[in-house]
Amino acid sequence: MSSFLSKIKVLRKRGRSARAIELINPPREWLIGLLLAAGTFSFGALYLGYDFWEQYHMADNQPIVDESVVRYHQGDAIYYIGEFKKRDTLFQTLRAEVREQAEVPNVVLPVVEEGEETVIEPVILEKPIAP
Repeated sequence: MSSFLSKIKVLRKRGRSARAIELINPPREWLIGLLLAAGTFSFGALYLGYDFWEQYHMADNQPIVDESVVRYHQGDAIYYIGEFKKRDTLFQTLRAEVREQAEVPNVVLPVVEEGEETVIEPVILEKPIAP
């Protein structure tokens, strides 16, 4: 600590324009930089190795799952297919009824010239007009 304070005093005495050569030591600065880089690289490599090890051995910690074969019962399948067909026919009939109720007849209104006072009666067509 005292060497640091003495270096600061030397800098203050010399002024800002003076160069403090004893504070700059290129081999020391390079050594500090290389050690920091090597430490960072080593820490990253160790962390990634540990993470890989954990992921690689994760299957060892998983519980054993029962992999029994599911049995197929043909009688049940036929029953449920019949139920599905009944529901499908019911849905189709209800859908057709709703469509019949929702159909709007095609109405054509005659063109009336301006100034004429007439009562407009709608004409209902038998066949729908193609859009």
